[in-house]
Amino acid sequence: MGADELEGSFSPYKIRDHRCYLEEQGLTDPTPPTPEEHLYNQLYELYPQHVGKRTSRKERRQHGFVAASLTYGEICFGPFAGLFQVLRNDGLQPGGKFCDLGSGAGRAVFAAALSWDFDKVLGIEILEGLHELCDQKLLPRFDLHIREKMESETRREVDVNFIRGDATVIDEWISSRVVFANSTCFDRKLMETLARMASNMDPGCYFITMTAPLPSDDFELRWTGTMREAWGDGTVFIQRRVDEDALEAERLARELRADLRNQRQQFLKRRQRAREAEAATRAPFVGGRAVKKPPPPPPPKGERYDANKPPRVQAYYPAGQHAAGFGGQYLQRMAVFALCRRVPDRGCCYVHSPMPHDISGLKSDERCSTYEAGKAKNSVVPRFLKPNDIKWYMVADINVRKELRKMYDAVAHPTKQFECDYRIHARRGMHRDGLVPNATYVCLVRSIKKSDENAKICIFSEGSVEQFGELVKEDVTFVLNGDPAETFHGLVTAPNLFLGHSPLSQAAAMLATQAKVYTVPWEPGMSRAVANCWSPGDCSACYAKRKDNVPCCAPRNARVVDTLRNLNTWSLMGVTDQSYDRDPTGKGTWAPLPP
Repeated sequence: MGADELEGSFSPYKIRDHRCYLEEQGLTDPTPPTPEEHLYNQLYELYPQHVGKRTSRKERRQHGFVAASLTYGEICFGPFAGLFQVLRNDGLQPGGKFCDLGSGAGRAVFAAALSWDFDKVLGIEILEGLHELCDQKLLPRFDLHIREKMESETRREVDVNFIRGDATVIDEWISSRVVFANSTCFDRKLMETLARMASNMDPGCYFITMTAPLPSDDFELRWTGTMREAWGDGTVFIQRRVDEDALEAERLARELRADLRNQRQQFLKRRQRAREAEAATRAPFVGGRAVKKPPPPPPPKGERYDANKPPRVQAYYPAGQHAAGFGGQYLQRMAVFALCRRVPDRGCCYVHSPMPHDISGLKSDERCSTYEAGKAKNSVVPRFLKPNDIKWYMVADINVRKELRKMYDAVAHPTKQFECDYRIHARRGMHRDGLVPNATYVCLVRSIKKSDENAKICIFSEGSVEQFGELVKEDVTFVLNGDPAETFHGLVTAPNLFLGHSPLSQAAAMLATQAKVYTVPWEPGMSRAVANCWSPGDCSACYAKRKDNVPCCAPRNARVVDTLRNLNTWSLMGVTDQSYDRDPTGKGTWAPLPP
């Protein structure tokens, strides 16, 4: 049987390389390797598979690493290159970035560079020995001996890079068009962590795993089959990121269909009871006139808000949902409050629910002040689409911010005043889990002093002074471990406020309508809605990740702005114009109009 016959006999759901099969059977393959595979073999001629395996084993034993997720495994070029043909058939276009999570000796990274027209290929590896093998030996060899021999001009220009670190901490791979994880030995917790991070990938991007699919509803399975690897056959799963708006629309449609069925059934039951009651009052004529019908019973308590102009919906945020501190809970309620203000014709009223350290002054609108959140008719919890920036841009409306500030001022009774003109909310520690390094704050303080020699600067944070490293030597005042209400008020009343990566300072920024609001030289997610860049600072010099002259903070999120421009407010409320709610007379229907 020739090579073509063998290849044609395989199931279309398998990408197993026929040369691997012939090798197992002790047969000779008459088909020579492709030019790309020849270059791949030339690259690894001095570094066969046992080199990477030995390097991995040595470092794991030396440091006592026992996690199964660090088990070493490698791909075979032919079957792996076949994956890109599957992706091409599914609509993958040239360009974009490829990333291998746990890149080992870099085989998948270089195979991707040789097999498809990517702009950039990236490998992330946590073991130092394997990273150095790729970065210091294989990459220079690729640039010197392989790159110029590649037939495709586009592939000759591909940017190949390797990063040492933990893929659950480094988020650079999220911007990739194709992500590969040789995940056979990954445990459930690691897969769930990667799934949560991958939910931030753009719609249409691909995530390829081995043995088990990515546990996420944000991805749809596009292809599965068997692929040969260095250790044997494995099951491969190709999943594609679902469009967020389509996913949310489908979920809302499902819930609304069930809700409308239920409302329709209730409507039919009420109508049947009304007809039965009317029939019971009919009687023969007495004295030349019919028996007078009794007046209709009053509507059940809670079904109507105001006889003249009832609000169409009552929006609230459930107490304790997505448990967070004061800042996080406050921001969620601000978003619901702001969305309610976007509903035309006073068709929504905000109902306040309890929250930790409730010093916000937030209270229910007058028209629904007697109702408890979630208990009255037409209560809704808005469903905000991703990205989360949509909530912050919604609250950024200056009229909404002034209304929130007015309520806050009505209840705020501070006992402490702060003399500083520049107030920075800092998250202490080095950059891990979203914390900004101390060196960044040192750079920022010096930049402020350079701009204003007489600047008085306060650092609001927690912990002890010693934890701020070199920042202690600067001319600043530390306000540490203060009363939450006093700290929050100090941020709200700041003339110049610098946001930290914290919901507390972000909530304060929404209320600080008098302040000039800036970001620290690292962009927290929501700050673009209300904050400006502190331009005098040299961000690339004081924040290690800024090696490519990226500005201190990014411009306004165009995707969010477009989403808000075309926003259907009622869809966020989970309501359509076909929702039924009969009035007490039984003649009308409750139907909110689109904005």
